[in-house]
Amino acid sequence: MYQRFAFYTLLTTLLIAFSTLLSAQTEFYPEEMIVSASALKLRSAPNTTNSMTIETLQRGTTVKVLGVHNNGEMVEVNEEYAPWYKVESSTGKIGYAFGAYLKGTYFLWYEDEPIDGNLPPLNWYGLYRRDSFADEIRKIEVRVKKEFSEMYDAEVEILKTNQKDTSKFIIGTTKILKTGYAGPLGIMDSPGWFFEGGLNPGAMLPISTGQMPGDTTYGETYFLAATGCASLKDNFVQITGYKVQLMEMYSDNGTGKSQDLTPWFQYMPDMNPSVQLLWYGDLDQDKLPDALIHDCPIEMACRTSLFLSSQAKKGEIVRKVCEHFWYGD
Repeated sequence: MYQRFAFYTLLTTLLIAFSTLLSAQTEFYPEEMIVSASALKLRSAPNTTNSMTIETLQRGTTVKVLGVHNNGEMVEVNEEYAPWYKVESSTGKIGYAFGAYLKGTYFLWYEDEPIDGNLPPLNWYGLYRRDSFADEIRKIEVRVKKEFSEMYDAEVEILKTNQKDTSKFIIGTTKILKTGYAGPLGIMDSPGWFFEGGLNPGAMLPISTGQMPGDTTYGETYFLAATGCASLKDNFVQITGYKVQLMEMYSDNGTGKSQDLTPWFQYMPDMNPSVQLLWYGDLDQDKLPDALIHDCPIEMACRTSLFLSSQAKKGEIVRKVCEHFWYGD
């Protein structure tokens, strides 16, 4: 019991540190979230002591996120740590809900990774290698199983699936995704090809949807281009002016679509950017590429972000819909 408590205490400490360090930077929170508790109170203020209950939200209820209180500051409520979100319910009522019992309507995770066990009621899909040329998406079932972790020297809750194969990653969503072809193998299976996944200054990586079997049309291809200046400073190569741009590969007039993705990636001022393309394909099957991109905003934690073309707003090619954190010791 003590070991398990120590593990979650460590995780909570890292969450608080991560939230504090990113509070002054570009903040990400989902546009919609789903209630994962059996019931959650929508309150008139972001606290449990002097706020009234406006409405009780049932498990599975979707709310619109209007903002996050106090720059996403992590607070403790009943031994749970999370920020307070300002949300609008499906009945049009506006109030504050505690984030420990809310999950994004897109949820990114990996098999055999520790999870808090409070799984939201979502549709679950796994991304798998189908053959030597393509990936596929499968409808799956997920469960939480307790296992001993040598890394944490404690018994922790692990995410498992009902599949014999191990997935590349897992997505939970309120949306219905088409199963089957999900794009080419992507960067996860292309070591030794003409490019690798690192988005260091000077890198220009193509991402595409591939071509579904039996389809005579090929989906769009875009480039992820990383730029910046490197200079020697105190016996250390320092990169400044770092940017990541998503650009259309071909266009009729030579000035194709482009989107600056730089605001989604962070790094400490005294550290160089560490951004990497992990996967690309067509999860939503709209013939526009989607991507998983990894960055390390602080020394003790990294994250993987899922970008989907189907959720893009006007003037965008893709939009970030969720993120998964990897915490160090």
